[in-house]
Amino acid sequence: MEEVYLMHELSTTTHGRLLSLAILIALVGGSIGSTFHDATGVAVMCSSLIVGLGLAFVAIGLALESDLPFAFKGVIALPGLFFLYVVGMAVASHDHVTWVAYAFSAIGILIGLNGLRGHLAPPTFHAPRHAHAH
Repeated sequence: MEEVYLMHELSTTTHGRLLSLAILIALVGGSIGSTFHDATGVAVMCSSLIVGLGLAFVAIGLALESDLPFAFKGVIALPGLFFLYVVGMAVASHDHVTWVAYAFSAIGILIGLNGLRGHLAPPTFHAPRHAHAH
């Protein structure tokens, strides 16, 4: 049930959509960069990682204001996920394993589509959790 709520939050909240965009940019940009086996590929992979990390930090900052558990999950999960991203992109680029790049692209596109899915609905802004306490 928690996974369904998380996917719903990624598509309906501002911070969730921004995090979906960050993951989309990092994974698809890194996948495209890993198919080039020269300095251009490394530049594309690095720039997509920097943009993705920057957007993820902004998304976590926005989540701190309205949804503290989501922010904590992001703070805990994102470093490990980006570490796996770097290892996966290194393997895809260095060993010319294109299926890894395709898999990362597919995951990024699916997460991006999930974020776009809720774009038709207005964003949900959660009241801070401490505001509900009496």
